[in-house]
Amino acid sequence: MFTVPFAEIKAFEVKAIMDDADYFAERLYTFFRWAVTQNFLRHFGGEV
Repeated sequence: MFTVPFAEIKAFEVKAIMDDADYFAERLYTFFRWAVTQNFLRHFGGEV
């Protein structure tokens, strides 16, 4: 069975939620930059 990080029940704390959101956003952006090409970034106005 798969283990899902952050799947445990937590208290509603804004700081903890923001920290988790920042962590996930960083991971997603890292994957996005790995997945796209320089041409894609140039075409859509990204920083190359």
